[in-house]
Amino acid sequence: MDREHLKRANRALLDAIEVPPDSGLEPRIDSLAARLWAAGNRSDAGPDPGEICRLERKLARLETQARSERAEYVAAARESVRARQASLDASF
Repeated sequence: MDREHLKRANRALLDAIEVPPDSGLEPRIDSLAARLWAAGNRSDAGPDPGEICRLERKLARLETQARSERAEYVAAARESVRARQASLDASF
């Protein structure tokens, strides 16, 4: 179930990429989406808490740079990553 948070975050970022017009943020969004997809589909335990924290910070910066609907998708991705972090915190 924890990986579902990362998969939801990936989907939200893919939706953000599709929002017109192009803003120049698409390569960064795509890179983060790829990292989230890889993390959500790993066969081991998944990303460590430090990696999740770094992803959340990158999403926070990206959210401040994005506009309107795109920012909403980035915020949704960030919330999913936070939910993953909370599930990691609860397991310790």
